[in-house]
Amino acid sequence: MKTLLIQNSAAQAWNRNDARAAKALSLRGQSENDAMRKAHREAARELYEERNKNSSSSSELYVDLHGLHPEEAVEYLEKVLLENQNETRPVYAITGTGHHSKNGKDKVGKAIRNFLNEWRYAYREFSVPGDRNNVGGILGIDARSWDKSLSREGANAAAAAPEPEKEEVDILSQGHEIGQGKVRLLVRDPPKARMEIDDLRLR
Repeated sequence: MKTLLIQNSAAQAWNRNDARAAKALSLRGQSENDAMRKAHREAARELYEERNKNSSSSSELYVDLHGLHPEEAVEYLEKVLLENQNETRPVYAITGTGHHSKNGKDKVGKAIRNFLNEWRYAYREFSVPGDRNNVGGILGIDARSWDKSLSREGANAAAAAPEPEKEEVDILSQGHEIGQGKVRLLVRDPPKARMEIDDLRLR
């Protein structure tokens, strides 16, 4: 709010042909904006660390991205995925479903899915048990599955050496409790019609 007032004052000074005051107010507004961004980054870091402080002691790899802005959530998830890119266990990203967002939109989940699709990660979306709308909120991600040819370093390395065989991880067949039992991922049964089609093919 303070930055907006300063910017409005700078515009008014410019309209009065007071270039010196407009410049001074503009610089002050930029300084306030920088201070606000720095404080916001620090608050996001503290929130992330508080929500994920017990994740290293868990047998599951998970990252809680609730409360972060979409860009921040993508940044933190990317870091976790790169740190665990040789891990055979899936990384569970808890994004929430947008119930607390403006207009109930799932901005964090959408940004995360866009990131995962852009880098071609293999992932599955899960719902929290008891969620009546079945809208997701948890993504199980194979951290090894990203398309290395999309990165500059990856394109050079892919040309130099063949890619080793990856162990397949079927994250749908795993039912896990994460976050000290606060969230339980349930295994979904395959659709009945699909099973009948597969049975017909086997005959």
